[in-house]
Amino acid sequence: MKNIFKPLLLIVLLAFSCSSDDENSTNINTSELIGTWNLTEVKLDDKSVLTLTDCKKQETLNFISNSEVEWHTPEEDNMKPPCSFFDYDMTYSINGTKVIATWKDISIEIEANQLDSDILTISSSNWIATFSK
Repeated sequence: MKNIFKPLLLIVLLAFSCSSDDENSTNINTSELIGTWNLTEVKLDDKSVLTLTDCKKQETLNFISNSEVEWHTPEEDNMKPPCSFFDYDMTYSINGTKVIATWKDISIEIEANQLDSDILTISSSNWIATFSK
């Protein structure tokens, strides 16, 4: 189970593609994206909810400006306190309905199902992750 977290959240954090609830795409509101987002839930296949460890509950995304995002994530082999963390400094850009985050040479697009002032929900073909401010 712990091996799922690292690749899952690396993909989650590296890029986003947004759409509104009515299936019509809208441009991303940068002011809603800016700030620190705390991981609150991860679901697999939109059914089973993964139990977040105490360390995983401390995972955050911090969108600082129009070009910087910090990802604070526990080390894969260290999911019980005391927690050790990796801190990734990434860049991002907004292009209409997409936020594209890049770490080194990696850039992947993920759909954001919800983005408002306090909830960010992103998904791929077999998982959904929810963050809150």
